[in-house]
Amino acid sequence: MANLRQFVGVHASAVAAYTLTVALFGFALTRSAGFGSTHNVSGLLTTTTLLALPALGQTLVVLTGGIDLSVPWIVSAGGVAMANYTASSELPGWLVAVTVVLGGGLIGLLSGIGVTVFAIPSIVMTLAVGGLVQGFVLSMQLSGGANARTAPAGLIRLVDTGFGPFPVITAMLLVGATLVGLALHRSRFGVRLYATGTNETVARLAGVRVQRVRAIVYVASGMASALAGILILGYARQAYLDMGNPYLFTSIAAVALGGVSLLGGSGTYWGTLGGAALITVLTTILPMFHVGIAQMQIAYGAIILAGVAMGRVGEHLGASPQSRTPTAEGASHG
Repeated sequence: MANLRQFVGVHASAVAAYTLTVALFGFALTRSAGFGSTHNVSGLLTTTTLLALPALGQTLVVLTGGIDLSVPWIVSAGGVAMANYTASSELPGWLVAVTVVLGGGLIGLLSGIGVTVFAIPSIVMTLAVGGLVQGFVLSMQLSGGANARTAPAGLIRLVDTGFGPFPVITAMLLVGATLVGLALHRSRFGVRLYATGTNETVARLAGVRVQRVRAIVYVASGMASALAGILILGYARQAYLDMGNPYLFTSIAAVALGGVSLLGGSGTYWGTLGGAALITVLTTILPMFHVGIAQMQIAYGAIILAGVAMGRVGEHLGASPQSRTPTAEGASHG
């Protein structure tokens, strides 16, 4: 019981996100019996998965004290590039997908270089990179033609495949989340990442190569966003210029709702998954009460502000129990 209390205390925000998700789902069942149908549950899980992928990269960047505003445009680039190159190339779809994901990583590396080498604030650098990517996506859309906007059949099958209400891509996400959790909490890189976000100066003194850590998380964010764009293409059946737009505020809100400090240094990706699930259920049931997109945007902004405020309070009260500090064994030789 003591261990359970300690776990809930350390991960209070994440536990709250999962608990509220279940409660809202149960409430929705009382309003609409069809809400619990296999089709609807599968749709909820798919939507959560598509949000959780760009939120993965956002989580890693936020843990180091940064933020990635290029996410929506890399998502769009991933979807448009996948549709374009599968229509114009004879390469197998899986190879095109790998190439597109690696391309997302290169875009993330560009942001990482700007933030680490040239000391450009992450909010400025990623916004600038996002503008460049937006122009690239527009040029692909204009030059590709109508045929280059359709999702390949194999990708559609992958996104639609499931076991009962459980989509295959959700199973893949859970496997990935487990690996990310192990990397964050059972590896030296995870210690260095948390140390960088907690106190960069102390991390440097402990031997952490802070620039390398920051560059890696931006690369990971770019790859996760590009992969999300590919899967969103399969879900939507068609690529379009603004397909990544919904994932800017929602990816940050999922991070904040899941208990990741927007000031860096504490939180878990499993918490972010809970935040993504909560946002998905909320956006599904709120139309029942005639709550529109405008009100949801206001809610996302309020969530982000609350996340920053909670981080400031945490700084005044002391280090978070989730935070890590570098140790001679874990953080040195970075």
